[in-house]
Amino acid sequence: MIEIYGRNLEEDIVRSGLVAAYGSHTEGLRALRFSDRQEGYFAANGGLFGDGHVSVTDALASNCIFRMPDSEIIRYEKVARGTMGIDHGTDSFDACSGAAVIVGPGAVSLRMQTTSHRMRGIATTISTERLDQFLLQGNERRIGPVEFTLIEKSGAKGPDGPLISLTEHASAHLDYYSLETSEQQRRLLEALIVETFVQLLLATNAVKLCPERIEGSAKVVRRAQEFVCQNLGAPLTISDIAREAEASIRYLQLSFKQILGCTPRAFLAAQRLEAAREMFLARPFSTVTEIAGECGIAHLSRFAHEYRRRYGELPSATLRRSQAGRRETSGRKPN
Repeated sequence: MIEIYGRNLEEDIVRSGLVAAYGSHTEGLRALRFSDRQEGYFAANGGLFGDGHVSVTDALASNCIFRMPDSEIIRYEKVARGTMGIDHGTDSFDACSGAAVIVGPGAVSLRMQTTSHRMRGIATTISTERLDQFLLQGNERRIGPVEFTLIEKSGAKGPDGPLISLTEHASAHLDYYSLETSEQQRRLLEALIVETFVQLLLATNAVKLCPERIEGSAKVVRRAQEFVCQNLGAPLTISDIAREAEASIRYLQLSFKQILGCTPRAFLAAQRLEAAREMFLARPFSTVTEIAGECGIAHLSRFAHEYRRRYGELPSATLRRSQAGRRETSGRKPN
């Protein structure tokens, strides 16, 4: 049950016909959009993935109190604009624009005040059951409770940057992911959200794991490197790499950090950049989009930014130089 000012919001939504359901008959995603103006204002665009253990929401609100019941749900709440009060057990915090918090299982209240601009919030949730399933795949388990955590440097360059991007992307493209033909993409997106959320929980110490070995493993890194280099064009996740390396995600990260001085994700990104550059030079009349797709690169704008930072020029500039060199070579007359 979800309440706004003591009213059962879910019952009101159904009774008032405020829900526009997309993909309600599609297994794996229940997407909904609605707005409520009876007392305050609350409008949401979000979806429940799989059996409801993972959700994303992008919402606007003003002058309302949003109450979630006691449940085994871990919430990430980002205030993109305005101010929001958060109550969870004995913890209470007023989050201003740019702040983000992680709150563990239990009842949660979100207080949105009346302002000249509606508060915008981005939220992602994961059940403790889904979290524990994910950790179990890496032979890991949690210890102690989930800590109420304030993320001070929240944003694109903060530890929650990847989760923000995924949540905004998922919320904006629910129509697409609700299609029956998008089942593979939907499952991949859900897996990415879970993996990214777990990494944020570990990076912020909101969740602690049982102690592991602290020495890195050269064999683990070597197996991971071989798998990555042979599958650059595939939509790889850190879970995939850890499985092939025969290690837990945590141990894989530790091994990479100690032996290579970087994370598995950074290694994967660097290999894709290097492969793309080699293709630009070898195939000058291909397009940036074609080569990026073959290298498993999905976000072209981010790719262009990272490529320029690494090589000092945009991918298109490398292609133009390569094309010019090829034309010059082909135009020369043999001696």
